[in-house]
Amino acid sequence: MNLRKLFAVAVSAGVMSACLASLSAPAFAGSADTTFNVTASVAGSCTISATDVDLGAYDPGSASDGTGTITYQCTPGLSPAISLDSGQNGGGNPNDRQMSNGGSGLLGYNIYQDDTFSTLWGDGTDGSSTDPVTADGNSDTVTAYVTAPSGQTLVPSGSYTDTVTATINW
Repeated sequence: MNLRKLFAVAVSAGVMSACLASLSAPAFAGSADTTFNVTASVAGSCTISATDVDLGAYDPGSASDGTGTITYQCTPGLSPAISLDSGQNGGGNPNDRQMSNGGSGLLGYNIYQDDTFSTLWGDGTDGSSTDPVTADGNSDTVTAYVTAPSGQTLVPSGSYTDTVTATINW
């Protein structure tokens, strides 16, 4: 091999070594660390829906009873309670709920939290109670027990209705 070829091989090997050396990880003289926080906030919220209640044909000789279901779902950690208003014809008092026939006829009824009709369900006024419920993130239900008491003999015939608003507060 002549000197020129030997020199070319040596230079090529040197250039290759320099290229390979530049591809390896750089050498550091030191390092430093820091931390950072990751944050989020979860807004508390609830949803609510209800089924209609049909008491059937009212007979003044006996009470007409029925049930409805209120479905709700709340963010865990809340302290929700469900309240019911007095309806469209109750005059603001949960004790005086009445269905109307669209005219002058009124049929009294009430809504309770229990099947023994002992805990009047309302907004916390006039002897009524709200229903504190569990906030566990799951869809849950409570039953509304509705009764039109017997003895309402002066109620004219017809179809009677009322609209009650269920509200969940947290």
